[in-house]
Amino acid sequence: MVGPLKPKCANCKLWQVISQWLGTPFRYGGKTPQIAADCTTFPLLVMEGVGALPKGYWREVYEPSKWKRGKIDVDYLVEKFKDYAEFVEAPTRCGDAQVLFNLSTRRLHIRISLPDNLVVEALPDLGVVIGADTVQGPRGFLATLRFFDWGCER
Repeated sequence: MVGPLKPKCANCKLWQVISQWLGTPFRYGGKTPQIAADCTTFPLLVMEGVGALPKGYWREVYEPSKWKRGKIDVDYLVEKFKDYAEFVEAPTRCGDAQVLFNLSTRRLHIRISLPDNLVVEALPDLGVVIGADTVQGPRGFLATLRFFDWGCER
């Protein structure tokens, strides 16, 4: 789904990084464009790719004891992102990262907001895709991270 975003963001670093990931198959722990993507590491790697996070920071943030099934340590996330992002009430800007909690699988899910009410995310059955910003199924909304430097100059 390249068409809806590219005309609005032709010189956008965020789009350049996301386009490398589109179509990448989903796999838990996946972290390589066109090979495998995970729903939490993928957005963190995108934010590293645009310079919003330091290279390799996803490894520091993705501490297994803080992200394991059934346990979400929001204070941990606030502490880890405080120098790079702020928590805001709702996603309103391209590049905002939505942090969701899937109540059925008890796992975190992170997706990135795009223009025109779209999001990019890694989904188990579809891989990395752009789709409508709807929360389908048993996902509870936790927070929105607004990165200070997110690579989308207009």
